[in-house]
Amino acid sequence: MRNGALNKFKKDFYKLMNNAVFGKTMENVENRRDIRLLTHWEKKWSQAIHLSALKVMYNKPIYIGFSILELSKTVLYDFFYNVIKKHYGTNASLLYTDTDSLIIKVYTDNFYNFIKDNQNEFDTSNYNADNKFNVPVSQSVLGKMKDEFPADPIICFYGTGAKAYYVQSMENELKKAKGVKKCVINNQLTIGDYKKIVENGGLIFRKMNTFTTYLHDMYTEMKNKVALSYNDDKRFIIPNTSKTLAWGHNDITFFQTSPEQNLRWLISAMNKLDENIIDSERNSEFCSSEQNLDDLLAAIEDLKNN
Repeated sequence: MRNGALNKFKKDFYKLMNNAVFGKTMENVENRRDIRLLTHWEKKWSQAIHLSALKVMYNKPIYIGFSILELSKTVLYDFFYNVIKKHYGTNASLLYTDTDSLIIKVYTDNFYNFIKDNQNEFDTSNYNADNKFNVPVSQSVLGKMKDEFPADPIICFYGTGAKAYYVQSMENELKKAKGVKKCVINNQLTIGDYKKIVENGGLIFRKMNTFTTYLHDMYTEMKNKVALSYNDDKRFIIPNTSKTLAWGHNDITFFQTSPEQNLRWLISAMNKLDENIIDSERNSEFCSSEQNLDDLLAAIEDLKNN
Protein backbone atom coordinates (compact mmCIF):
# COMPACT_ATOMS: atom_id res chain seq x y z
CA MET A 1 0.00 0.00 0.00
CA ARG A 2 2.91 2.31 0.70
CA ASN A 3 4.23 1.81 -2.82
CA GLY A 4 0.87 2.89 -4.19
CA ALA A 5 0.64 6.01 -2.02
CA LEU A 6 0.43 9.22 -4.03
CA ASN A 7 1.53 11.72 -1.38
CA LYS A 8 3.98 12.00 1.51
CA PHE A 9 1.26 11.79 4.19
CA LYS A 10 0.07 8.38 3.01
CA LYS A 11 3.63 7.09 2.61
CA ASP A 12 4.48 8.14 6.18
CA PHE A 13 1.19 6.69 7.43
CA TYR A 14 1.88 3.21 6.06
CA LYS A 15 5.49 3.41 7.25
CA LEU A 16 4.30 4.18 10.79
CA MET A 17 1.86 1.27 10.59
CA ASN A 18 4.76 -1.08 9.88
CA ASN A 19 6.83 0.51 12.64
CA ALA A 20 3.98 0.02 15.12
CA VAL A 21 3.79 -3.70 14.35
CA PHE A 22 7.57 -4.01 14.69
CA GLY A 23 7.49 -2.08 17.97
CA LYS A 24 4.94 -4.49 19.42
CA THR A 25 7.23 -7.42 18.65
CA MET A 26 9.93 -5.73 20.78
CA GLU A 27 7.72 -4.40 23.58
CA ASN A 28 9.12 -4.78 27.10
CA VAL A 29 6.09 -5.85 29.12
CA GLU A 30 8.03 -5.28 32.36
CA ASN A 31 7.63 -1.52 31.82
CA ARG A 32 3.84 -1.66 31.96
CA ARG A 33 2.14 0.07 34.91
CA ASP A 34 -1.10 -0.74 36.73
CA ILE A 35 -2.59 2.53 38.04
CA ARG A 36 -5.93 2.66 39.89
CA LEU A 37 -7.84 5.86 40.74
CA LEU A 38 -9.62 5.98 44.10
CA THR A 39 -13.36 6.42 43.69
CA HIS A 40 -14.92 5.74 47.10
CA TRP A 41 -12.69 6.97 49.93
CA GLU A 42 -13.94 10.19 51.44
CA LYS A 43 -11.97 13.24 50.26
CA LYS A 44 -9.56 11.02 48.38
CA TRP A 45 -10.74 11.62 44.82
CA SER A 46 -7.36 13.01 43.73
CA GLN A 47 -5.38 9.93 44.73
CA ALA A 48 -3.92 7.32 42.40
CA ILE A 49 -2.32 4.06 43.41
CA HIS A 50 0.52 2.41 41.47
CA LEU A 51 0.25 -1.35 41.85
CA SER A 52 3.16 -3.71 41.40
CA ALA A 53 2.52 -6.60 39.04
CA LEU A 54 2.08 -9.92 40.81
CA LYS A 55 3.08 -11.70 37.63
CA VAL A 56 4.41 -10.73 34.21
CA MET A 57 3.21 -12.48 31.09
CA TYR A 58 5.96 -12.56 28.46
CA ASN A 59 3.65 -12.84 25.49
CA LYS A 60 5.42 -10.67 22.91
CA PRO A 61 7.35 -12.36 20.06
CA ILE A 62 10.67 -10.66 20.80
CA TYR A 63 12.43 -13.20 18.59
CA ILE A 64 10.66 -11.64 15.59
CA GLY A 65 11.89 -8.12 16.34
CA PHE A 66 15.37 -9.45 17.10
CA SER A 67 15.46 -11.36 13.81
CA ILE A 68 14.33 -8.30 11.86
CA LEU A 69 17.19 -6.23 13.30
CA GLU A 70 19.75 -8.95 12.64
CA LEU A 71 18.55 -9.51 9.07
CA SER A 72 18.70 -5.76 8.46
CA LYS A 73 22.34 -5.69 9.61
CA THR A 74 23.14 -8.66 7.39
CA VAL A 75 21.65 -6.95 4.32
CA LEU A 76 23.51 -3.69 5.00
CA TYR A 77 26.87 -5.35 5.71
CA ASP A 78 26.55 -7.58 2.66
CA PHE A 79 25.79 -4.60 0.42
CA PHE A 80 28.59 -2.42 1.79
CA TYR A 81 31.39 -5.00 1.86
CA ASN A 82 30.45 -7.41 -0.94
CA VAL A 83 29.10 -4.85 -3.40
CA ILE A 84 30.45 -1.35 -2.72
CA LYS A 85 33.85 -2.11 -1.14
CA LYS A 86 34.44 -5.04 -3.47
CA HIS A 87 34.14 -2.70 -6.46
CA TYR A 88 35.53 0.60 -5.16
CA GLY A 89 37.94 -0.54 -2.45
CA THR A 90 39.51 2.39 -0.59
CA ASN A 91 37.61 4.84 -2.82
CA ALA A 92 34.47 4.12 -0.78
CA SER A 93 34.03 4.94 2.91
CA LEU A 94 31.08 4.83 5.28
CA LEU A 95 29.89 8.18 6.67
CA TYR A 96 26.73 7.20 8.54
CA THR A 97 24.52 4.20 9.12
CA ASP A 98 21.17 3.51 10.73
CA THR A 99 19.02 0.41 11.11
CA ASP A 100 18.13 0.25 7.42
CA SER A 101 20.24 2.89 5.66
CA LEU A 102 23.77 3.86 4.68
CA ILE A 103 25.39 7.14 3.69
CA ILE A 104 28.54 6.36 1.70
CA LYS A 105 31.23 8.59 0.21
CA VAL A 106 32.44 7.26 -3.15
CA TYR A 107 35.21 8.65 -5.35
CA THR A 108 34.08 7.90 -8.90
CA ASP A 109 33.39 9.60 -12.20
CA ASN A 110 29.78 8.45 -12.39
CA PHE A 111 28.11 6.34 -9.70
CA TYR A 112 24.94 6.05 -11.78
CA ASN A 113 26.82 3.86 -14.26
CA PHE A 114 27.52 1.52 -11.34
CA ILE A 115 23.79 1.43 -10.53
CA LYS A 116 22.98 0.57 -14.14
CA ASP A 117 25.60 -2.20 -14.18
CA ASN A 118 24.29 -3.66 -10.90
CA GLN A 119 20.52 -3.32 -11.24
CA ASN A 120 19.94 -6.49 -9.21
CA GLU A 121 21.35 -4.70 -6.12
CA PHE A 122 19.20 -1.56 -6.33
CA ASP A 123 15.55 -0.58 -6.09
CA THR A 124 15.10 2.27 -8.58
CA SER A 125 11.32 2.48 -8.38
CA ASN A 126 11.51 6.11 -7.17
CA TYR A 127 13.39 7.29 -10.27
CA ASN A 128 11.51 9.10 -13.01
CA ALA A 129 11.33 7.22 -16.28
CA ASP A 130 13.00 10.16 -18.07
CA ASN A 131 15.74 10.76 -15.45
CA LYS A 132 18.83 12.55 -16.78
CA PHE A 133 21.19 9.68 -15.92
CA ASN A 134 19.14 7.10 -17.85
CA VAL A 135 18.86 4.79 -14.85
CA PRO A 136 16.30 2.05 -15.64
CA VAL A 137 13.23 2.14 -13.41
CA SER A 138 12.56 -1.13 -11.58
CA GLN A 139 9.74 -2.44 -9.44
CA SER A 140 9.93 -1.90 -5.68
CA VAL A 141 11.71 -4.89 -4.14
CA LEU A 142 12.23 -5.67 -0.45
CA GLY A 143 15.85 -5.99 0.62
CA LYS A 144 17.29 -3.85 -2.18
CA MET A 145 18.97 -0.49 -1.65
CA LYS A 146 16.99 2.59 -2.70
CA ASP A 147 18.52 5.98 -3.52
CA GLU A 148 16.82 8.54 -1.26
CA PHE A 149 17.95 11.30 -3.64
CA PRO A 150 17.13 9.80 -7.05
CA ALA A 151 19.07 11.47 -9.88
CA ASP A 152 20.03 14.22 -7.41
CA PRO A 153 23.70 13.82 -6.35
CA ILE A 154 24.61 14.59 -2.73
CA ILE A 155 27.24 17.32 -2.47
CA CYS A 156 27.51 17.86 1.30
CA PHE A 157 27.10 15.81 4.48
CA TYR A 158 27.59 16.65 8.16
CA GLY A 159 26.93 13.96 10.76
CA THR A 160 26.83 15.10 14.38
CA GLY A 161 25.59 11.92 16.06
CA ALA A 162 22.94 9.22 16.08
CA LYS A 163 19.90 10.37 14.07
CA ALA A 164 21.38 13.86 13.78
CA TYR A 165 22.81 14.88 10.41
CA TYR A 166 22.56 17.27 7.47
CA VAL A 167 22.49 16.24 3.81
CA GLN A 168 22.57 18.67 0.90
CA SER A 169 22.07 17.58 -2.68
CA MET A 170 22.06 19.53 -5.92
CA GLU A 171 18.35 20.34 -5.52
CA ASN A 172 17.28 19.48 -1.95
CA GLU A 173 18.39 19.31 1.67
CA LEU A 174 17.58 16.99 4.56
CA LYS A 175 18.00 17.89 8.24
CA LYS A 176 17.65 15.49 11.17
CA ALA A 177 17.99 16.08 14.91
CA LYS A 178 16.58 13.48 17.29
CA GLY A 179 14.31 14.87 20.02
CA VAL A 180 13.92 18.26 18.35
CA LYS A 181 10.57 19.46 17.01
CA LYS A 182 10.28 19.46 13.22
CA CYS A 183 9.35 23.15 13.12
CA VAL A 184 12.55 23.98 15.01
CA ILE A 185 14.64 21.79 12.69
CA ASN A 186 13.12 23.32 9.58
CA ASN A 187 13.21 26.96 10.68
CA GLN A 188 16.01 27.34 13.22
CA LEU A 189 18.75 24.83 12.34
CA THR A 190 21.01 25.66 9.40
CA ILE A 191 23.89 24.01 7.59
CA GLY A 192 26.18 26.33 9.54
CA ASP A 193 25.02 24.80 12.83
CA TYR A 194 25.85 21.26 11.71
CA LYS A 195 29.17 22.38 10.24
CA LYS A 196 30.09 24.17 13.47
CA ILE A 197 29.47 21.06 15.57
CA VAL A 198 31.49 18.78 13.26
CA GLU A 199 34.45 21.15 12.87
CA ASN A 200 34.57 22.90 16.25
CA GLY A 201 32.57 20.72 18.66
CA GLY A 202 30.41 22.12 21.44
CA LEU A 203 26.65 22.31 21.88
CA ILE A 204 23.86 24.17 20.09
CA PHE A 205 20.70 25.05 22.01
CA ARG A 206 17.30 25.92 20.59
CA LYS A 207 14.13 27.04 22.37
CA MET A 208 10.93 25.10 21.79
CA ASN A 209 7.44 25.06 23.26
CA THR A 210 6.04 21.82 24.66
CA PHE A 211 2.95 20.61 26.49
CA THR A 212 3.70 19.42 30.04
CA THR A 213 1.56 17.99 32.82
CA TYR A 214 2.19 18.26 36.55
CA LEU A 215 -0.26 16.82 39.10
CA HIS A 216 -2.78 16.41 36.28
CA ASP A 217 -2.58 20.10 35.32
CA MET A 218 -1.59 20.72 31.73
CA TYR A 219 0.36 23.79 30.68
CA THR A 220 2.82 24.95 28.03
CA GLU A 221 6.50 25.21 28.76
CA MET A 222 9.38 26.77 26.84
CA LYS A 223 12.55 24.67 27.01
CA ASN A 224 16.05 25.67 26.00
CA LYS A 225 17.05 22.23 24.76
CA VAL A 226 20.26 20.82 23.31
CA ALA A 227 19.53 20.52 19.59
CA LEU A 228 22.96 19.40 18.35
CA SER A 229 25.88 17.97 20.28
CA TYR A 230 29.42 16.88 19.46
CA ASN A 231 29.29 14.14 22.10
CA ASP A 232 28.51 10.80 20.47
CA ASP A 233 27.73 7.96 22.88
CA LYS A 234 27.52 5.46 20.01
CA ARG A 235 31.10 5.84 18.70
CA PHE A 236 34.55 6.98 19.83
CA ILE A 237 35.56 10.18 18.03
CA ILE A 238 39.23 10.29 17.03
CA PRO A 239 40.63 13.59 18.40
CA ASN A 240 41.06 16.44 15.89
CA THR A 241 39.28 14.49 13.13
CA SER A 242 35.77 13.67 11.99
CA LYS A 243 36.50 9.94 11.99
CA THR A 244 35.16 7.49 14.58
CA LEU A 245 35.88 4.03 15.93
CA ALA A 246 33.51 1.45 17.37
CA TRP A 247 33.67 1.19 21.16
CA GLY A 248 36.06 -1.64 22.03
CA HIS A 249 38.34 -1.00 19.04
CA ASN A 250 41.97 -1.78 19.93
CA ASP A 251 43.21 1.59 18.59
CA ILE A 252 41.20 3.65 21.08
CA THR A 253 43.91 3.26 23.73
CA PHE A 254 46.44 4.75 21.32
CA PHE A 255 44.35 7.89 20.78
CA GLN A 256 43.57 8.28 24.47
CA THR A 257 47.25 8.46 25.45
CA SER A 258 49.49 11.50 25.11
CA PRO A 259 51.60 12.06 21.95
CA GLU A 260 54.73 11.82 24.11
CA GLN A 261 53.78 8.32 25.30
CA ASN A 262 52.94 7.24 21.75
CA LEU A 263 56.36 8.54 20.61
CA ARG A 264 58.05 6.51 23.34
CA TRP A 265 56.14 3.45 22.12
CA LEU A 266 57.32 4.05 18.55
CA ILE A 267 60.97 4.60 19.55
CA SER A 268 60.95 1.46 21.70
CA ALA A 269 59.37 -0.52 18.87
CA MET A 270 61.98 0.75 16.38
CA ASN A 271 64.79 -0.19 18.77
CA LYS A 272 63.31 -3.65 19.21
CA LEU A 273 63.01 -4.00 15.43
CA ASP A 274 66.67 -3.00 14.96
CA GLU A 275 67.71 -5.66 17.47
CA ASN A 276 65.70 -8.29 15.59
CA ILE A 277 67.27 -7.28 12.27
CA ILE A 278 70.80 -7.48 13.73
CA ASP A 279 70.06 -10.91 15.19
CA SER A 280 68.72 -12.06 11.82
CA GLU A 281 71.85 -10.83 10.01
CA ARG A 282 74.06 -12.64 12.50
CA ASN A 283 72.17 -15.84 11.81
CA SER A 284 72.41 -15.16 8.04
CA GLU A 285 68.63 -15.15 7.74
CA PHE A 286 66.94 -13.03 5.08
CA CYS A 287 64.27 -10.73 6.48
CA SER A 288 61.92 -9.08 3.96
CA SER A 289 60.56 -5.54 4.32
CA GLU A 290 57.10 -7.02 4.80
CA GLN A 291 58.39 -9.10 7.69
CA ASN A 292 60.07 -6.02 9.18
CA LEU A 293 56.77 -4.17 9.01
CA ASP A 294 54.95 -7.06 10.65
CA ASP A 295 57.56 -7.13 13.41
CA LEU A 296 57.17 -3.37 13.93
CA LEU A 297 53.40 -3.62 14.20
CA ALA A 298 53.69 -6.57 16.56
CA ALA A 299 56.15 -4.65 18.73
CA ILE A 300 53.82 -1.66 18.90
CA GLU A 301 50.92 -3.90 19.93
CA ASP A 302 53.06 -5.49 22.67
CA LEU A 303 54.00 -2.07 24.02
CA LYS A 304 50.38 -0.87 23.92
CA ASN A 305 49.22 -3.93 25.84
CA ASN A 306 51.95 -3.50 28.44
